[in-house]
Amino acid sequence: MVLEEFLQVLEKSPVCLDKVKEIYKVMQKKGFKGILMFGDPNQPLLDIPVGIDRVGIIVVGGLNPIAALEENNIQTDTSAISVLYDYNELLDFNSAFEKFK
Repeated sequence: MVLEEFLQVLEKSPVCLDKVKEIYKVMQKKGFKGILMFGDPNQPLLDIPVGIDRVGIIVVGGLNPIAALEENNIQTDTSAISVLYDYNELLDFNSAFEKFK
């Protein structure tokens, strides 16, 4: 059982695997270590199939760990994210990224 989230990125695209790995190295230096493993292009990761020209990534997060707690009779309190933000108040990625440098 995978108690994390499974993501896919394109092997080659504007946001390709190389860029994801580059950004993740910076994130690790800042203490963000949420990626558990990267797969190989066009290959299943932990027996989870991926799309053509994609790479699977296992990351910590999502509600799967919470579900595991609930299944073991440990009560939790969760709620869905349901807030709309004014588009003009959002930061572009580079501005947000600079704040964490």
